[in-house]
Amino acid sequence: MNEILRPREAVAKLNTYDPGHYEVDIDLSANENPYDLPADLKARITSAALEIPFNRYPDPLALELRAAIAAYHGLKTANVAIGNGGDELLMAILLAFGGPGRTAVTFEPTFVMYAILAALTGTDCLKFARDKQFALPGEARENIGSAADIVFVCSPNNPTGNLATEAEVVALLDGGFLVVVDEAYGEFSGVSAAGLLRSYSNLAVLKTFSKAFSLAGLRVGYLLGAPEIVADILKVKLPYNVNAFSQAAATALMENRRRFDGIIDEIRAERQRLFDAICGIDGLTPYFSRANFILVKSAVPAGDLWRNLLERSILVRYFERTPGLEDCLRITIGKPAENNAVIAALRELSEK
Repeated sequence: MNEILRPREAVAKLNTYDPGHYEVDIDLSANENPYDLPADLKARITSAALEIPFNRYPDPLALELRAAIAAYHGLKTANVAIGNGGDELLMAILLAFGGPGRTAVTFEPTFVMYAILAALTGTDCLKFARDKQFALPGEARENIGSAADIVFVCSPNNPTGNLATEAEVVALLDGGFLVVVDEAYGEFSGVSAAGLLRSYSNLAVLKTFSKAFSLAGLRVGYLLGAPEIVADILKVKLPYNVNAFSQAAATALMENRRRFDGIIDEIRAERQRLFDAICGIDGLTPYFSRANFILVKSAVPAGDLWRNLLERSILVRYFERTPGLEDCLRITIGKPAENNAVIAALRELSEK
């Protein structure tokens, strides 16, 4: 019997990404919007699907969707790239601008896919530790030096929820790096680096429909950047990477973006309510967040707290192997009743 071909060394060293999925009554682990699309909007999108010729490939350049996104941001279609979720665009960035001999920078802890995709593309990855409040390290530009090619800045940062300041982003841009500001949770903060695109051609802003716009199941992300950056992204993306139904749904959401304002406001209000409640629970320290989740430090082993919540059919995110987050859980903001259940469970567990 022939021996099975072994994977590349970079792949062999990787652990399979584990989203930590369990069947529970309350799932607050994946930073999803707790609300599905409004029923009438969902019906409109579903009806539009009947007009799609399933025997034909989708528009490989997603021109209608790109035009709608560009118009919303006051940009041109050439400034927009579409991906099968933000992760695919991260991979495309590293395929186009990373690879052997190139170096990416991350500020840890942060979204794990930056380092994973860097490894897969043969890109060296320099990891700089955030400070005790998870802000970017002081004088980040000087710490990086001249060795980096790509700098990933998640803002609000996943899993800590804090923002990078405009001054910090500008300092990195002035360093000449390709700066990728990942704003997957940007709508919950009301802050964006997109306004800097008119001054900096080395900036890429990554956004998604998965979080604020309730479209996680259809996988649509987009990138805003200089036409030269977008052109190189289009060279390396897979053909027909976003299916016709997802393109149609995302285009409809762009035309109805204002309808999500109330939902976003409610999530922000619930975020503050949950934060205030956790502040009053002994043994728990929440970190102020501008995203749709809250990172919580626990005085008792976080693994024990996570398991106790799971026994109550409440699932949150536990960072067992993430340096700096050993005692932390991340709680997605849910519906009011779900948040009430989390608060009650945490209060009960703190009294034991």
